Amino acid sequence: EEKALFSRIAQHSQNLHELSLAKARVEFKWISQAITPLATKVRGSDNPQPFYHFYCAMVKQGQGDWLQNNDRLANPFRGVEMLHCGDLINTFDVTEKETDDKVDAPAQEGQ
Repeated sequence: EEKALFSRIAQHSQNLHELSLAKARVEFKWISQAITPLATKVRGSDNPQPFYHFYCAMVKQGQGDWLQNNDRLANPFRGVEMLHCGDLINTFDVTEKETDDKVDAPAQEGQ
């Protein structure tokens, strides 16, 4: 499972810096969907800071998950248009691991 997630990150992050902002945001959705479950699995107990899982239902195909290092909502998907759209789903403390099945099954590409 982790290998497939790393592969998805690599695939969708190629040439990101060359894309328009709109196209980069599309790729970011796929990257975010893969990073969320990975980050919660590999988080070490020596990490001094919690991280926060947010979700925006307005992002198409259920791909509105992202992680932040603070609890101030800052939606990365639509810039100032939807900067404060979303909900805090979970706070991951120093030793907490993700158990939410929602992030383990990213939407299929092309849907």
